[in-house]
Amino acid sequence: MRTLDVPTTSITEVKRSPIAVFERSQESGNGVYVLSHGTVSGVMLTRGQYEHLVHQVEELEEALVLQEAAYRLREEPLARYTDDEVRSPASRATQFSEEDGWE
Repeated sequence: MRTLDVPTTSITEVKRSPIAVFERSQESGNGVYVLSHGTVSGVMLTRGQYEHLVHQVEELEEALVLQEAAYRLREEPLARYTDDEVRSPASRATQFSEEDGWE
């Protein structure tokens, strides 16, 4: 694994002073790689950094879904189905009540 140009620390230092590692992460604007015997074991991020990454991943996943939908809509021939073709025989037989409390 290639270690990026980010701050590093040891597991021993994390045990000694985890808050200092979080502060270092905040100051650098990056996660801090935690090394064990010279190998990256994990990355420490501040809460804000973690939440930002999660938000970015969610946005990218949504963009991917939209791109996939746009791609499928461009495919020829575009398949079209009637309501009856989509519903199963059991759902077609279902009776709906206006008094069930759903709007």
